[in-house]
Amino acid sequence: MHGTRLQDAEAPQSDRRTSVMPNMCDAVAATTYHELNMLTHGSHQNKIAMLPRCLANSSSFARQGALLLSFVGLSLFSVPAAGGELDEKLAEVCETESVPGMIAASVGPDGIIEIAAAGVRKRGTNGAMSIEDQFALGSNSKSFTATLAAVLVEEGLIEWTTTISEVWPKVSVDAGFKDVTLEQLLAHASGLQRDLPLHGPEWLTFFDDRDKPEQQRARMCALLLKKPPEGTVGKYDYSNLGFVIAAAMLEERGKKPFELLMKQRVFVPLDMTHTEFFSMKRLTATRKPLVWGHSETSGKPIKPGDPSSENPTVYASCGTIRTTMQDWAKYIAWHMNESAAPVLKLDETLRHLHEPTVDRDSPGESYGSGWIQFQSGFGRTLQHAGNNTNQYSLTWVMPEGKRATLVITNTAESQAFKACDAATAILMKSPEFR
Repeated sequence: MHGTRLQDAEAPQSDRRTSVMPNMCDAVAATTYHELNMLTHGSHQNKIAMLPRCLANSSSFARQGALLLSFVGLSLFSVPAAGGELDEKLAEVCETESVPGMIAASVGPDGIIEIAAAGVRKRGTNGAMSIEDQFALGSNSKSFTATLAAVLVEEGLIEWTTTISEVWPKVSVDAGFKDVTLEQLLAHASGLQRDLPLHGPEWLTFFDDRDKPEQQRARMCALLLKKPPEGTVGKYDYSNLGFVIAAAMLEERGKKPFELLMKQRVFVPLDMTHTEFFSMKRLTATRKPLVWGHSETSGKPIKPGDPSSENPTVYASCGTIRTTMQDWAKYIAWHMNESAAPVLKLDETLRHLHEPTVDRDSPGESYGSGWIQFQSGFGRTLQHAGNNTNQYSLTWVMPEGKRATLVITNTAESQAFKACDAATAILMKSPEFR
């Protein structure tokens, strides 16, 4: 087996006992769109006359309730009017929602339409956020993993229906997991729990950075797959751990570490030259100016490389990618255009990534391949959010409307979602977006 010797994987002894709580806490934005049904057959300009409702799904954000993004009279919070400079409007959002900094962009078929940054890299300092800064995608890393899976499917190395037991036929796997497929893992339908217990000794050992990422994944697989599923296979139940197993399957069949496969098959073809996987150790060694995250509980700055500044390397497939807005826009435009080259060979393979695998709890919403999927006034719509516990990202992708929005803020406090939601509304209301 290449890089995933599950039968040999043992949890290393560790004397590390930290109070850090580095769980993904991915705030996946849920959506309800009854307001948009009437607009489905309207003109493109009319379709954006009413913007969608976003409701975060994780425990950190669900308590906020639904925020309706719409024009004057329908908005539940103040959004700057259309017209004027985007950076000024973002600065207003930073001040109104009390977030340290933001970067936002809208994307069309040919790339970025508008882009701006506002606020500071670190709360309490004067270092301004830049449109060229790298930031954490959190769970917006998940669709990248599904995209890599699509590449290997086209290459004949794996199938969407390939099961865990087919990848590791000689490994002891609980009967409940044997028939779980790659596609179910990529859709939170594997029966796996969300994460390991946050303060448990097993989880804390993954922050030691003593092993290579592929060894970390092998150890995680050994911990998880010998026990019965905690959830129901085939039913949506958000799980970061499912993407860890999926990554191990991909590197087993791809015969290379997951991170290298991602770079060669996705980052390089899309010319994403400022996109990479980060760990706390990698952040510590980086000398260029970095965006500081801010604690989701206290709001205090977290120095890059310090405990809780990033997830462990075992979570590469579900949340350790850092990128720039320009690079992320290349990736999102590729998804939005639904044209296979340069990553894939067939358009239908790319479109498969935008097809639902499992229904979510909210009516009209599905999930598949790292995307929440639904119909809106823009037509087919993909959405996802990410939170590495100190930075927050949110994207909307409308393949039929040929528009997308990308927003990040460098905090995971409760107001992060509302700030990104407000910035999304600003982008969608812009004349340039129409």
